[in-house]
Amino acid sequence: MASDDIAADIVRRITDAADQLFDEGGKSTFPNVDAVRRRAHANMNHVTLVMRTWREQHQPHSPSADEALPDALRQQSDALLGSFWRAARAIARADLEIALTAWNAEKAEQEELRSQLAAAFDAQSVELHQATASRAKIHEELIALAAAKNALEHRVIHAEAESTANARALGQAQSEITELHKLLGAVQSASDHLGRQLYEQETRHTAIAERNLAEQTRYAEQLGQARQEATELRARLSEASLLPPPARPLAA
Repeated sequence: MASDDIAADIVRRITDAADQLFDEGGKSTFPNVDAVRRRAHANMNHVTLVMRTWREQHQPHSPSADEALPDALRQQSDALLGSFWRAARAIARADLEIALTAWNAEKAEQEELRSQLAAAFDAQSVELHQATASRAKIHEELIALAAAKNALEHRVIHAEAESTANARALGQAQSEITELHKLLGAVQSASDHLGRQLYEQETRHTAIAERNLAEQTRYAEQLGQARQEATELRARLSEASLLPPPARPLAA
């Protein structure tokens, strides 16, 4: 994949993040690849490709051979061929040194880039490992929650069945209580009726007994009076000697 294959908005996010970090660092050192990735929220491969181009664009430009060529050499080239040759060799050596310096700088930059990439990939590996462990833990928690949910559903079903059975039993008990209340009312009514009958009978019996007692009292009074009269009669007859002495009175 080349940087041209990356979407323009992703390239813009990466370059903007690199420019921001480069400015924040005082433009003394190029920003870390992983820091750019985090700032731009981009893929590591995309950041690596875009940062390579970005670094090339921000490399200091070395003067070309024509620019480094002394004005005196251009003016006196025809007359001073030997001097030109020596100057040319000196320029060539200078260009070579510049090229070597640039090559060493690029090599050091590539080494730094590889180091940053390695550190970034290590950090990503740690993050991935942590994410995997967290995902496994969450999965275990979900399994536990599912088991708890199933157990709770069974308990709810059992409770609903018990509630239905209890409702039926309660309805039957209420029906029986209603019947018992009706029977109790009937028994109470019968008891009240029998009580009234018993009271009436007792009242009648009491009245009869009172009447009998009054009659017996009156009869006893009449019998006592008759006995008294008989005794007086016997006494008068005895005095008249018409009858023998009176016998012992009968027991009452």
